[in-house]
Amino acid sequence: MKQLIELEPYKISANKIDLYDDYISEVCKWDKLTDLIGATENNDFFNRHILNCLSLSFLLNEHDKVIFDIGSGAGLPGIVLALSDESDRQYVLFEKKYQKRSFLLNMVARYHLKNVIVAEQFPNVSRETCDVLTSRAFLGLSHMEKYKTYYKRFILFKGKNYHEEIAVVNNQKMQDNLNIYKISIDDSFLLLGDKNECFT
Repeated sequence: MKQLIELEPYKISANKIDLYDDYISEVCKWDKLTDLIGATENNDFFNRHILNCLSLSFLLNEHDKVIFDIGSGAGLPGIVLALSDESDRQYVLFEKKYQKRSFLLNMVARYHLKNVIVAEQFPNVSRETCDVLTSRAFLGLSHMEKYKTYYKRFILFKGKNYHEEIAVVNNQKMQDNLNIYKISIDDSFLLLGDKNECFT
C-alpha cells in the first residue's frame, strides 16, 4: 500500500450552505418514514455526512465524467457531490429499495439536478461503464474485481478498521496499489484503486 495521505476539510461556499441545510432537513423528514440513515445518526449530520462525502471531491479529476454511486440510500455521496459540482460530470445513483429511490428522485426534482440519474439495478442502466465507482458502506474491496468491467477507478468510504478488510482481499497486487486517504474531520478513510493497477 502507498503512504497514507490526510485530506483537509472541504470548504463549502457560502451560497451552498443554505442548500445543504435544506437537504439535511429533507433527509431528516424522510428518515422518519423511510429509515434513510437511521435515527441515531442525525446528530452532527453536517460533519458526519456532508463534509465526509465532499472529501471525495479532492480525488476527482477533469477526466472523471461519469460517477456511479452504488447503494446511494440518502444520496450519500451522490446527491451531496452533485449539489456542489458545477462541471459537466454526471452521477448515476443506484438504489434497490423503492422508498429510498423515491427520496432520491424527489431530491433530483427539488434541486433541479440535471447531472443526476437514479437507477434501480446495478449495472442495468443505459450507461454501462463509469470513470469512478464509489460506495459508502455498501460495497467492499472484495466486490471490486467482480465489477472491474464497469469502472476505471474505484473510491470506497471505509471506517478506521479498513486495514482488516484489506487483509481479507487475496490480491497482493491490489493491496500494493491502493491509495489510502484519511478524512481529517472524522475517523473514516477513502480507498482509491485503479483497475489497471489493481487487477491483471
